[in-house]
Amino acid sequence: MSSEELFVVEVREQRTSALAGHEGGEYVSPPQEREQALELVELMLGHKVTVNGEREHCWRQPVAGGQRSVLLRRVD
Repeated sequence: MSSEELFVVEVREQRTSALAGHEGGEYVSPPQEREQALELVELMLGHKVTVNGEREHCWRQPVAGGQRSVLLRRVD
């Protein structure tokens, strides 16, 4: 890997099990370069995102039977 800053993407889904058949799940990506991490965030959200230089960014969106949160976090 290069000496660029690395980021992880954390995805959590909370679902109503009566509606979705499960309570959701979690995923944490391996550390990756910023552009790759942003592509994963955009894939999970279904749209382009804009970020500034902050250490963390969080997005929330409704999904069938619940909510998805996507966190982009810089690795120290």
